[in-house]
Amino acid sequence: MRSVRVSRVAVAGLAVAVLAVGAGAAALMLPGSGGSGGSGTGSGAGDGAFGGAVGDVAATASTGSTAADGATGPGAACAASSTSAVSLPPARTDLPRVTIPAAASPPTTAAGTAPASVASLDEDEQLPLFGQIVVDLPPGGAQDYAIHLVGGSTLQALSLLDSGVQADIEVFGPDGTSVGRWLSGDPDCVNGEEWNAGDPLPATGTYVVRVVHVGGSDAPFVIGFFGAQ
Repeated sequence: MRSVRVSRVAVAGLAVAVLAVGAGAAALMLPGSGGSGGSGTGSGAGDGAFGGAVGDVAATASTGSTAADGATGPGAACAASSTSAVSLPPARTDLPRVTIPAAASPPTTAAGTAPASVASLDEDEQLPLFGQIVVDLPPGGAQDYAIHLVGGSTLQALSLLDSGVQADIEVFGPDGTSVGRWLSGDPDCVNGEEWNAGDPLPATGTYVVRVVHVGGSDAPFVIGFFGAQ
């Protein structure tokens, strides 16, 4: 996988009218600090004010990889900024080992969601939005989301509407091994991971996205999935 890092200003025009958890994004409750877990509702944000106020979160734009990847595209300005050295927090040791369910459904978008796309890191293809997970955790909370993903194609997972919401996000493959990890909440940049032909998702099957709130705001945010699935 390759780290994705793109300026929030550069992606300010992507219209995502309604963000909601797809039916297949099964929420698995985990213990959090003080015994609090995630909301676990799986209902997404389409039923409240949050869902009605999330238009224009990103634009079809060229994204850049992290500075370590030697990015040269327009998104590299963000990668080269003073916020590029984002250090991941130590992994929580009090959480249970990730369990991969036998099956799950793909993440989906709610009816009426406006079409949207982002550029691949190499800027050679547009990756359409195909699914979203709405994350709503209390301080210190943690939650797993089980989804079905197709291996082999170019895919990006990006945390959106997350400015100030610091969460440790890790994706685990069908065999339970980690295939990507990033920290949300960067005030200047949208962060995430890209898997492509050179470094693809390992297989088609059930993946688990583990989200752990580590600081900052506890407002809801979105993990968007872009690519051909």
